[in-house]
Amino acid sequence: MAIINADADWTKNRLEAMSDGVFAIAMTLLVLEIRMPEGLSRTSTNDEVLRAVFHIWPEFLAYLISFILLGAMWMGHHNVFHSLKKVDRGTIWLNLNYLLWVCLMPFSTNLYSKHMETQTGVMAYWLNVFLAGASMALLWSYVRRRNELESDEMTPILKSNIGTRVWIMPSVGLGGVLLTIAGANLGVFATWILPVAYGVAGMVTKKRMRNATPAERELQKEGT
Repeated sequence: MAIINADADWTKNRLEAMSDGVFAIAMTLLVLEIRMPEGLSRTSTNDEVLRAVFHIWPEFLAYLISFILLGAMWMGHHNVFHSLKKVDRGTIWLNLNYLLWVCLMPFSTNLYSKHMETQTGVMAYWLNVFLAGASMALLWSYVRRRNELESDEMTPILKSNIGTRVWIMPSVGLGGVLLTIAGANLGVFATWILPVAYGVAGMVTKKRMRNATPAERELQKEGT
């Protein structure tokens, strides 16, 4: 009779598949929060339809912002798991903690779109982004200390580049929180932190790659 070892090595394929599914569902739910404008009928004029659609512009804006943020979160998740050859129980639980905050994004996006003139609505959104980013940073800090989980292709430069990008999302979320404390209107514009953060990270990683070997450059292209 075979004995099942509860502490046996875990492959990462199922965890990645589940994570991809969670991201796909969360990103799809975002668009479902955009409701058809009220008060329209088949006899509505072009001007009436245009005014009604313009009235729900906050929903479209929140959808666009959250879709981009979730896409960036998914890319960060991909980069981290590209550095692993297997996972352990701690990795699984920390990944579930990360997905918990990813799943909350449709709710916080809906709250944000309907109450973006209030500090509570904007603060809840950026706290969600910060907690999701911090959870990924925690996961990355955990796995990089465990050499037995690390892919044989990883090098110090590649790990440093992944780490640099991992810290983008918690930085964006924290920036949004701080700006929202100063005012709800400032918090709405915190989205601009994302391209700035990625631009800075890109310059840092390119500088590192100038000193990398050809093999490291090729692995960097495959992973990011």
